[in-house]
Amino acid sequence: ATTKPAEAHTLVVPFGEQRDAWLPRYETPHGTMRIGMLLEDLDAFAAHVAIAFSDALNPRRPLTVVTAAVSHIHALAPSPRPSECDVVLSGGVVHTGRSSMDVAVSVKALLNGGGGGGGGGELRTVMRALFTMVAKDKRTDRPARIYALAEARTD
Repeated sequence: ATTKPAEAHTLVVPFGEQRDAWLPRYETPHGTMRIGMLLEDLDAFAAHVAIAFSDALNPRRPLTVVTAAVSHIHALAPSPRPSECDVVLSGGVVHTGRSSMDVAVSVKALLNGGGGGGGGGELRTVMRALFTMVAKDKRTDRPARIYALAEARTD
């Protein structure tokens, strides 16, 4: 297949459920979010989405995926306090070129149900970003052709 449909990917960072494991890495001494750590995770999440889309783990066609650019990062609300909520990363491929993919990622705070590991609660979008990822052939280190993004069906 030369085209592939877009898939949605989601990752929950369970600050409330696994507080001792996550908070030292993400929370400043003032109780606020370490934005640098969040940006690092956004990049890794965008790479995960791009790897899944490009079939980079296929042993017959070994690819590596690199970040070529971060087109924009929009902070839509104050960053959440890790001790008060869980964080949900979601995203997917929104555009493809010959070897590049644009991956849109959003960060949501799970309020009134997060921070304690419970379900439910309000999801508030706090950040959006757009990453351009490039697939490269591991053997030649040159750009590798990827699937074209299939158009969404409306039937």
